[in-house]
Amino acid sequence: MKSLVKMSGAGNTFLFGKKSDWQNVLNLPEARRSQFIQNVCSQKVGFSTDGFVLLEPEAQGYRWDFYNSDGSPAEMCGNAARCAALFVKTYYAKDTEDFNLTTTAGQIRIKFLDQEMIQVQMPKVNLPEMSWEIDDNGTHRIFYLTNTGVPHAALEIPQIAQAQQLENLAKTVRSHPFFRPSGTNVTFYSQKSQDSIEAVTFERGVEGFTQACGTGAVAAARAFKKKSGKNK
Repeated sequence: MKSLVKMSGAGNTFLFGKKSDWQNVLNLPEARRSQFIQNVCSQKVGFSTDGFVLLEPEAQGYRWDFYNSDGSPAEMCGNAARCAALFVKTYYAKDTEDFNLTTTAGQIRIKFLDQEMIQVQMPKVNLPEMSWEIDDNGTHRIFYLTNTGVPHAALEIPQIAQAQQLENLAKTVRSHPFFRPSGTNVTFYSQKSQDSIEAVTFERGVEGFTQACGTGAVAAARAFKKKSGKNK
């Protein structure tokens, strides 16, 4: 029986299935495949998830086909990778302790530290990183651009609660001609204490702020390190 399982990584939600069960979906013409994924991920008529993931075993571990909720493919997702680990352990090999996951961003290593703690080796940062400036209705904004598996434009703000007020800015940056053709994720971060920050990401393909974003967390850390000079 074909089945899909809804999983959550820190509030970042996904539908998971075995690729062998859903190969017919992947074989659909692009427009029809995209529409199917939009429907099953939809908050109104589907399962209200941020992404759609199909897994299959391969010689060196597992491989996924990963799609955002708008049907577009994505290279990497940290929270989905943690969910993939639990899916593998539940539906493929219950004795699995670690394995390789092949993504469009490259092969990553996933390891169970215990039954509830999963470690994901994030992809190497795709250099070069750079600063990028934009005028926001007379306010000069300087974003830090990095690729932590997927592209991110990171901006420090005084308080993370202000991110919701910057949604229009996030939409503008996400689709700015500079980032064509694929666009970028937009991550806002703020410093909580001397050695900690918090972040929220406006994710392309979801077209809104999500509850969590692993690649966004790494992007925020990279931006904070560059601006502050701190390594921890």
